[in-house]
Formats: sequence, structure tokens, C-alpha cells
Amino acid sequence: MQKLSAFLLAAMYFSVNAAFAQQPIEKPPEKTKFNNKDLTAFKWDASLNVYQLFRSGSGTLMLRYAPHKNGAYRLSLGLLNSGTNKYQVYQDSLGSPSTDPYVFRKIGRALEIQLGYERQKNVGRHQLFFGMDAQAYYSYDHSQPSMILPIRMYVLSAIPFVGIKYRILNRLSVSAETGASFSVRLYRNLDFDKNIIAKQTGYFLSFESLRVINLSYHF
Repeated sequence: MQKLSAFLLAAMYFSVNAAFAQQPIEKPPEKTKFNNKDLTAFKWDASLNVYQLFRSGSGTLMLRYAPHKNGAYRLSLGLLNSGTNKYQVYQDSLGSPSTDPYVFRKIGRALEIQLGYERQKNVGRHQLFFGMDAQAYYSYDHSQPSMILPIRMYVLSAIPFVGIKYRILNRLSVSAETGASFSVRLYRNLDFDKNIIAKQTGYFLSFESLRVINLSYHF
């Protein structure tokens, strides 16, 4: 009887081991690879240059249109810089207190426009791009009453650039650009009747390791 029990236990042991040995070894689940098709290829996006906004307090708005897969047109508008500094002097020319203060205002205006085109290459959530912008800039400073001669400045620039974009969400992305700029600057000094009394022309070549950090909304 003991021999029969030992034989049955041994048979059960080898049967269980054989059953487990025949079961296939399960592989750990593979990570799901990101498919670029998961992102919608929107034709439009609107961007704000947050780098310029935090650095100087005025940002640049960009509207981009991609009519085909690998390229886009872009239009940028610098936020209009228009302001007035007001000075009030409560003394007369002899330094005596005055109840009728002298008021002096310095007024400045500036506007920047860029128009360009970029080529694009999508790699997963990332996008590499490069292209060229043409920039026009205008500023005008004068005073009231006219005590300081007015100054006008015109700037025309060609700006080649290269950048990378990352799609945070389907409709939200962040991008950074580096580029160079070749500019022609025209200065005009005016008299109080706005007649040109002096001219100056300058040529400038500059490189910006970081010129743009755009936060973009796609639609």
C-alpha cells in the first residue's frame, strides 16, 4: 500500500511539471509606438513668440498656413509699439514754483511685419523646419511741443532660419528657431516741419542663437 501511494504521488508530480512545461512563455507587452498619423494635419496655426514677450514685454503674433504636406507660408506682425512719455515741470526758468506747469510729451511708434515660407519634415511628434523671412520695420519718434528733432527709421531684412517643433497635444505645440539676419537700415532726421535734414544708411549682419520660442494653437 505504501509503495502504491508513493507511485501515485510521483506520477502526479511529473504530470504537473509536464503540464507547466508545455505552456508557452508569455512575453512582456510591447510599448505602443507613437504613430505620426495620430496627429491631425491642420492647415492653420496661430503663434505667440513668448521668448520676445518675456524678454522685452512685446511679443510677435504669427499666422501660418500649410496648403500642402511639407511646407507653409507664414505672416508675422510685431505688436504695435505706440506710447507717450509725459513730463511736467513745476518751476519756471528761474527755478521759482509755478502753478501752471510746463508739459512735455515724447511720442514713439513702431511696427514690424514679416512674410516668409518654411519647409517641414515630420518625425513623430517632432517637426524639423527651415526657410526664409522678409522683414519690414518702421519707427517714428517726435515730441510735443517740438523741442527734439523727429527721427524716422526704416529697416528691411532677409532672415534665414531653422527650427524644431514639438506637438504637446493635437492642437498645441511649442517651437524654437535660430537664424541670421541681413538688414539695411535707413535713418531720416527731420526738422520741426518734417523736412528731411539728414540721411544715414547702414548695413548689418547678425546671428541669433535663439530668436523665437513660439507657442502655437492648430486649427
